[in-house]
Amino acid sequence: MLRAEIRAQLPPLTLQDFTPHTLAAIMALGAIRPDHADWLAQFMVEAQADGIDLAALKVQRRKPQLNRTEKRRIGLRSETPFSRLAFDMLTEKGRAAPLQALRATALQVSARQAAHAVQQRQREIGITHYVWIAGDDAEACPACALNNGRIFAWDNPPPGGHPGMRTCCAEGHCRCVAQAVFSDEEHHLPEDDRAPSDEGSTAAAPRRRLDVTGVVILAFLALACVSLLPLLPRWL
Repeated sequence: MLRAEIRAQLPPLTLQDFTPHTLAAIMALGAIRPDHADWLAQFMVEAQADGIDLAALKVQRRKPQLNRTEKRRIGLRSETPFSRLAFDMLTEKGRAAPLQALRATALQVSARQAAHAVQQRQREIGITHYVWIAGDDAEACPACALNNGRIFAWDNPPPGGHPGMRTCCAEGHCRCVAQAVFSDEEHHLPEDDRAPSDEGSTAAAPRRRLDVTGVVILAFLALACVSLLPLLPRWL
């Protein structure tokens, strides 16, 4: 199922869903001024209906527009629509690529919000570990590709953060996902990365001792059977 189809089946997100992530996204990319974080959260709410690309285009077409001289200063053609609102929200870094700045930052907000929702939901049902699933195309950055298939704990994020929280990928937002590791799969975890067990080491140690004892007994019985084989014809 496509992500858009999944989104369509979920209730619309609210301002409170986006607000915690807008400033983090702004600071991560540095293309939008921090004092526009609240505006960006409202933009994300409205963009759910039209999509980020179309919503960003509507912002660029708002009036008043920059004049031709101002557009030339930031490398835009005179016929390219660009509102004064869009210009004022951008930092110097953002003005170097003004048409991409709002879109990239909005995608970063969306990725962070989605990643946070996944983490929150998994923690609520007792999930402690996840498998990092990276994108299968060239836009996955080397760091994400290196983490692909590896198991991490929610309480111990890898360098750069959990899936969806990174900024190293091609478009400035991470599209990796966290696939839950359920409790009955934890025997596959590395020994130093297992979730804490309620039984603790005091219960695990007796189990190991019982396993070793069983192996010794079986080995002794096998040796006894082999030693008795020469005597078998005399008993028959």
